[in-house]
Amino acid sequence: MSRGMKRASITLLIGIGIIVALVGAFTDFYGFVPSGLIGMVSAWVLAGVIKSFWYGTAAEP
Repeated sequence: MSRGMKRASITLLIGIGIIVALVGAFTDFYGFVPSGLIGMVSAWVLAGVIKSFWYGTAAEP
């Protein structure tokens, strides 16, 4: 997988988290608290884990 594709995947997950939070905040589809916040945080945590897996951490050579 190319570097651009990896960045796009991580950006997509972050965007999904934002969309989940906004839908919970501005519609009656589900409540913002706790469903919107849980969805947003879980998408961002998943994006962080994938980013660490693909790119490594700052401490690695």
